Amino acid sequence: MLPTVVVGAVALALDRWRVPTPIQVSLLVDRVDLRLAGTADVPLLAAAPAFRWLEIESFSRVAFTPADGGLEIARSGGSAGWAHAPASGQIVLLGQAAPAATVTFTNPDREQGAAGRITDIKVAPGALLIAEQSGPGVLKLTLQGQRLNSDVPENGRLQGQRWSPNVSATGRLQVEAKHASAMPQREGWSGTNPIRFRVALHPADPVVQIESLPEELKLELAKDLPVDLLPATQVSAIRVAQEGDGGKLKSALRGEGAMTYLGYEAKEKVRFQEQERPVFEGLKGAEITKLRIGPRSGAIELAFTAEATRVWSETTPHNEKDHRLTALDKLWYGSKTAIIFAICAWVLSFLFGVYKLYQP
Repeated sequence: MLPTVVVGAVALALDRWRVPTPIQVSLLVDRVDLRLAGTADVPLLAAAPAFRWLEIESFSRVAFTPADGGLEIARSGGSAGWAHAPASGQIVLLGQAAPAATVTFTNPDREQGAAGRITDIKVAPGALLIAEQSGPGVLKLTLQGQRLNSDVPENGRLQGQRWSPNVSATGRLQVEAKHASAMPQREGWSGTNPIRFRVALHPADPVVQIESLPEELKLELAKDLPVDLLPATQVSAIRVAQEGDGGKLKSALRGEGAMTYLGYEAKEKVRFQEQERPVFEGLKGAEITKLRIGPRSGAIELAFTAEATRVWSETTPHNEKDHRLTALDKLWYGSKTAIIFAICAWVLSFLFGVYKLYQP
């Protein structure tokens, strides 16, 4: 009977041994956090999406060149309306770090029409992207740089990546900047409280150039068409959760999600329930196949493939459910030849043991 005991012990050990797991995941979520991997900067946006309005928080510099006669400044002192202002050369807005400066772009001529497009956002490996819907048809993106111990500025904060998106206009732009100062100064642009103006960009320089602070960049934009993010981009970790009441984490799943074991399809797929918070870490060869923001559904479509060293979900803290394959799963659902060989070996060893037991 010794072979049976040995085989049972080996099977038990294999069933407790969790191994890297190839997965294919499809989720519909309200928010997702992704840590980027790879070796080179990647585009954040699959295309240059048009926006009805765009707000950028945590900018350090905004620069643009008005066309001749193309600058209007909001009248100050409580009087309504706009006043034409002379413009010669480039105008620069410098944002404060605390409180964070914000700049908002809208279309002054068509309330529902597109105001412009945002382009040229490159994201470095190690950066964190948080994508969420903050309202119907409103996408909120937060980028946080990878902070390196070897790069500590004089103020003591760890520095990350600077992002430099550009904004192009479909016509005139109405701009409002808070916690910022302007160079050169214009009448009505006093202190750091809202600087409001309308501008027609110079045809020889038809973009607004924006530079972020090194720690973080937040964008919020309203759009009418789906927006695709991070096309064919590698990631190292994905978390699906959002902040609930009292600052506690809660699930960000919209309905049921699914995870299939690649190469082991005979094993039942995992179905994440709406109250679960899935986490995927230690991803190797991970590739985002879909990260799409629908304007009307109010949800984010996420699909990816990867080999994961950690996959779990939880409904409450410290209540983790491990979804990795075990070594026994890989053996049982993978190579049938290995299983047949192991069974034959066990049967032969068992029969041999019986023979030795009853041998005169």
